[in-house]
Amino acid sequence: YRLVVSRACPWASRALVSRRLLGLEDALSLAVTDPIQDDRSWRFTLDPDGKDPVLGIRYLSEAYDARERDYPGGVSVPAIVDVPSGKLVTNDYQRITLDLATEWTALYRPGAPDLYPEPLRAEIDEVME
Repeated sequence: YRLVVSRACPWASRALVSRRLLGLEDALSLAVTDPIQDDRSWRFTLDPDGKDPVLGIRYLSEAYDARERDYPGGVSVPAIVDVPSGKLVTNDYQRITLDLATEWTALYRPGAPDLYPEPLRAEIDEVME
């Protein structure tokens, strides 16, 4: 999987911080888009040739269209893209953070913090609502 973010997006910051704190850099590669999107979506203009070097796309909308042609929702970051298929997996920023905190534990760095401790989950969920 590849995490696609824009450093200009506050919702993407949550995913970036979680990835770093948990030590998932080797398990979940990172793509950073241009901080400004145009009418086609978030652009990979920061990369050589204006393409993400792993996904081979110029616009994040290409991953959305690979999943569903003429995707009806907005193209947003953060997003997780399946590298082999090039398809969007999710763009749900709250779910991404929650999944990193609960589903990726086998890939954590030694000593990684528990970002979703069982005794505090009800309170965390309430705040997230």
